[in-house]
Amino acid sequence: MKIALCISGKPTGFETTYGTTRENIMRDRNVDVFLHCWETDSITQKKILSLYRPVAYEDFMKK
Repeated sequence: MKIALCISGKPTGFETTYGTTRENIMRDRNVDVFLHCWETDSITQKKILSLYRPVAYEDFMKK
C-alpha cells in the first residue's frame, strides 16, 4: 500500500521533527511526500528538500 504524506505550512522545526516522522511514519513503508510551504529562504528550502525528498513541492511565495 502506498501512503501520501502531505506537509504544508511554514517550515519551522522540520529538522527537529524529521527523525520522529521518519521513524514512526516513513520507515518500512512506501511513502510519497508532498510539500507546500511558504516563507522559506533558499537554505531552508534546500535542507527540507534534501531531508524529505518530496515527489512534489510548491513554494507559495514564488507564485
